[in-house]
Amino acid sequence: MALGGKRFGAGRKEGSFAQHTIQAQAFKKLLIQRVIEQKEPLIKALIDRGMAGDVKALSLILERALGKVAEEIAIKGKILILDK
Repeated sequence: MALGGKRFGAGRKEGSFAQHTIQAQAFKKLLIQRVIEQKEPLIKALIDRGMAGDVKALSLILERALGKVAEEIAIKGKILILDK
């Protein structure tokens, strides 16, 4: 193989992960565990912010509870409804 190309056995072995990927997966697992443990205060805080007028918090609450609003796009006089 004078000019390169695919070589047998080259590259990362199938199923192996980089160290930063392993650390990110461990962080995500820990974060999910903590969110589940603290779900009541987190939900209350989010609702309190929404009730106080925080539009982003209110939008997040409504999207999670009711689902996202279908987006309408007009193309050449026709209306298409796209679900996100």
